[in-house]
Amino acid sequence: MRRHHVFPYGDIEAITYGYHDNTMGASWSAHDSSDWFNVGLRLVGGKEIHLFHFIGDGTFTNNSVFPDWMYWGECVLDVEGSQERESKAFVELLSTMVRVQVVPSS
Repeated sequence: MRRHHVFPYGDIEAITYGYHDNTMGASWSAHDSSDWFNVGLRLVGGKEIHLFHFIGDGTFTNNSVFPDWMYWGECVLDVEGSQERESKAFVELLSTMVRVQVVPSS
């Protein structure tokens, strides 16, 4: 469903930017993260409007009780996406265009 909203620049207080690892059980396991970078607008008055997700493969992380060397294959063959670099570039450009700061999303 398409939505169309118009926000005058003066109504935009900040660009919001955040990260979420969308991998289930990530806090206690060895896993390859699924990176979600969120971009939005914070309007005057505090309301946040979501704009985009940048989603892709993240880095392998070992949060398990086993040593890193047990996951040597996963570490060596780990492939990361470009979502972090691309989302940062987009947020910096948007911040410059609108002339507001970047703040963490809620």
